[in-house]
Amino acid sequence: MAQTKRKRTRKHRGNAAGIVERPAHNSRAAAASPAGKGRPMTKEEARQKRQARFNRPPTWKNATQRAGIAAVLFAVLFTVFFKQNPATTITLALFMLVLYIPLSYVTDRAIYNWRRKKGAIPPG
Repeated sequence: MAQTKRKRTRKHRGNAAGIVERPAHNSRAAAASPAGKGRPMTKEEARQKRQARFNRPPTWKNATQRAGIAAVLFAVLFTVFFKQNPATTITLALFMLVLYIPLSYVTDRAIYNWRRKKGAIPPG
């Protein structure tokens, strides 16, 4: 009698936690792509990408975003843990936002200038 259930062609391996790990079916096709988009990044490429991210000059937009996140976090934590009135908390958060924006920009600028003096950032 012919077998009705097709046998699997790849082996499924479970780990100690019982999770089945399978290799991706498209792993060889992605590695062979001509543009190299499917290939993993080398350590050198990752280092260069990280350096490019750190070597950007500071912007007011980044300082504002960072200050906004800090002010919202401050407001939520102050309301939840200290059980303060939300109106008081919002007022304090707005004050902290006004204080954090220039403080964040000045700090970023100082770190950027320090890295330039150290030679990590090319002049320009």
